[in-house]
Amino acid sequence: MDITNKPCVEGNLGKAQNIMLDILKAVDTICRKNNLTYWLEGGTLLGAVRHKGFIPWDDDVDIAMPREDYEKFISIAKKELPDNLFLQTSYTDLEYDMPWMKVRHNNSEIVEYKIGNYHNGLFIDIFPFDYYRDVEGYINSKKRFKFIYRTLILVKEPFEKVTNKKILIKNTLKFFTKVILFPFTFMSKRKIFNKIYALRDKYVGKYGAKDSEILGYGIDTVFWNFSIEKNSVFPLKELSFEDGSFYVPGNYDAYLTKLFGDYMKLPEEKDRIPHNLEIIIKE
Repeated sequence: MDITNKPCVEGNLGKAQNIMLDILKAVDTICRKNNLTYWLEGGTLLGAVRHKGFIPWDDDVDIAMPREDYEKFISIAKKELPDNLFLQTSYTDLEYDMPWMKVRHNNSEIVEYKIGNYHNGLFIDIFPFDYYRDVEGYINSKKRFKFIYRTLILVKEPFEKVTNKKILIKNTLKFFTKVILFPFTFMSKRKIFNKIYALRDKYVGKYGAKDSEILGYGIDTVFWNFSIEKNSVFPLKELSFEDGSFYVPGNYDAYLTKLFGDYMKLPEEKDRIPHNLEIIIKE
């Protein structure tokens, strides 16, 4: 099998990939128009290099932006995104509690593992990247931020219907968190998020260094640690992805090797599965 040739994906997954490609093109257009820096990230970058487009079973898109461009994009996208797309942050959607932004499609729906009454259209993730003085300080600060973030979110998260042992354990953890941090249960979600972002800014200010040669996932990209030399990212270059051309790290081989190891090797069949539970396209 020539893994550089992506087979045609049919059904809702194929439709979903077309929608996500349109979202990516809209974001790319805004970034080029406003001189904002971004690059394909994670599995999307891997798809561009290995498949010239989507990984056939992938159902999301990831891009990265330096912190400064990330913050500018939030302001600009509110005015320039097409009407069928929605800029999702915890400020535009109070029920959304991930600390990074997404751009969502208004006429589709995905069933995710995470509960909540948030906008759940098909999306692309946009992750902030920060420069760091040292990798050890970066990792330690992310651990502290992640603990505080997840604790405060648990205080406001509702209990779930118990259908298995995992949910029972999670509900028990929520209960004790709400008891221990009882005053926070009366605090609005807006104030909770304000505290989270104030802490993020504190850590970015303490450990960030714009003149550093190391950059990595931002403090608020809480579930992953990844850092790499600046000269492996810049200058950016362009690669084909489906029928478009998008920015990627200049040394994408070094980037993908650090992320995935032997990235040209396909995973086993049993591991070729989408991230989400269900995709619904509204005609």
